[in-house]
Amino acid sequence: MRRILAAVGRAREHPLQAISLTPVVTRTHLELVDSDLVDSLTPVAVDGDGTARTTYELPPDLRRSIERTGSPFTERETRDIHRAFARALSQEISDPEVGLALRHARYGEDWDTMHALWVRHGLGLVTRSAEIATWAFTDLPSEATKKFPFLSLATAIFDRTLAEFDAPDRRATIQTVARRASTAIHALWSNRSGAVTLHLLVGQIIDERINGSLKKAAQLGARVAAEIEKQTERGTLTDHGLLAWCEFQVGMTQLLQGDTSLSRTTTRRAYTAALSGGIDAEYIVVNAASQLAVIHALSGELNDAEAWADRAEQHQCHPWFDPLVRLPARIAREMVSVERLQPSPTTLAAESDSLRGTEMWPFVARTLARRKIYNGNATGALLDLYRWRSNSPNHERFENERLLIGPEVEALVSIGDPHDATRSAEAFFARHQAQPEDTPGASLPYARALHLSGDSRRARRIAAKIARSKSPHPLIDVIEARLLLADIERSARSSATHVPLGHLNEAIDHLGLTRLYATVSEDLLSTLGRGPNGVLDAALRHMEATGRLFPPAVQRPALTPRELVVLRHLAEGHPLSDIARDLGLSVNTIKTQASSLYRKLGASTRRQAVDAAAREGFL
Repeated sequence: MRRILAAVGRAREHPLQAISLTPVVTRTHLELVDSDLVDSLTPVAVDGDGTARTTYELPPDLRRSIERTGSPFTERETRDIHRAFARALSQEISDPEVGLALRHARYGEDWDTMHALWVRHGLGLVTRSAEIATWAFTDLPSEATKKFPFLSLATAIFDRTLAEFDAPDRRATIQTVARRASTAIHALWSNRSGAVTLHLLVGQIIDERINGSLKKAAQLGARVAAEIEKQTERGTLTDHGLLAWCEFQVGMTQLLQGDTSLSRTTTRRAYTAALSGGIDAEYIVVNAASQLAVIHALSGELNDAEAWADRAEQHQCHPWFDPLVRLPARIAREMVSVERLQPSPTTLAAESDSLRGTEMWPFVARTLARRKIYNGNATGALLDLYRWRSNSPNHERFENERLLIGPEVEALVSIGDPHDATRSAEAFFARHQAQPEDTPGASLPYARALHLSGDSRRARRIAAKIARSKSPHPLIDVIEARLLLADIERSARSSATHVPLGHLNEAIDHLGLTRLYATVSEDLLSTLGRGPNGVLDAALRHMEATGRLFPPAVQRPALTPRELVVLRHLAEGHPLSDIARDLGLSVNTIKTQASSLYRKLGASTRRQAVDAAAREGFL
């Protein structure tokens, strides 16, 4: 501090030379060295944080004159003057003061101030001055990152080479380098402020997501929520931008887990906090609005999805963030058009390969595959899905599979292979120890595949559970599950359906969920009335052009309880005589039951009967 005061004294001895160290002169500079200098400067109107103010510049001829005479300061004094300016300017919250504070701090090697600015403003420094932030944090010396390991994350993000990358590649590079920086960052845990604690926890959440561990990311999200509550109670969390960033990343994790209800609540809090976060949170406002558009689209709330996408477009943010933070809104618009069976409003299909590095990629892939399926190209969708999945890194495969298994099952059913569809879904559930009834995006296509392959009993059980649940399944799945239940009842030739079709019809028409009409049987479709919004008519026109989405349900053979017992013995390879002895029946009776089994299963040999029974789900 003594050196800084001495430097201020020297600056006041040569005020013009001190002022020449900054390209833009603010009142803070003048107050530090000599306010009377204002008469020698050229005023410049600036608009910082929406507030019109005046800054100053040295006239060009005066600056050239100072440069010709040389600096009266030693290198050490020059660094200390930069530090004095940095510390005075860093107390401001407006532009251009914050950007200038960062510039002076780097020239003055004032790592304390650079660390304080990074903690306080984070990626908001990009919005204030991407050029200065990139320059200031690039190639920081080891003494800076050793003293403040948290600066290593800034160095990773603001590497000047990132300016050459497109948004998806930039995001992937940031994530990769940030992961390498995480080891150094952990050194902060022994001595950290409340803000740094939240930054670190959120950094770990992103790191776990990158490594494919959503479970760990969710656990860290719970810690973030607890830390926010603790700091709020203490009155120490006053940074709305930081709060918005934390809530947004937790909401993203919840979205990737498939919990749209919880993600909606968390992301809405992020959006609200970001609105109060000023310039540092502008990009979070856009990103949160875009994410809410996706959440509503996944839930089937199409009008709300479009409203949030429109809201994201209305907000502005720095071009450095722009393509990436607006991507979810574009995905949401694509989702809406798929649900309404309308032409694509975006260029996502053409950009799909370049979007592979983003966390939103699985949503892009899911939406593009479903568009092909509903446009009658299920085979093309399958080929895309297999290619995308095989090219996914191991740590991404679960999340890609969770979002893509649904379209894969739908595609297999659409090409007339519901048995393969059920096997694919069951293999996914087994690989990831997931519950068939509680896996959003996969449960309902699996239930439909079961129904269409003839196993209506299991299909009914799964659909009924989805229809009764509010979480984790989104609204659109609940509506579609009730439609499927109605279809199952009609295919069973029930005299009356217990599903309230009138209310379902009104909901589908009101929400504009045209696609749902394309998923039901022709028999059920004929019983549904036309709503005022013409959704049913739109679905009928689409099906006339592309054909029916799914084939009729296979009528599963009805086996008696005794035939099922005999079937299991046959599958185990037991001779008829052993089966008769075990069941206490005559061999002729067993032969009669075996013949009945063969006839019902369309088989002529034991092997054919066992294979058919396995396909039908009896074994």
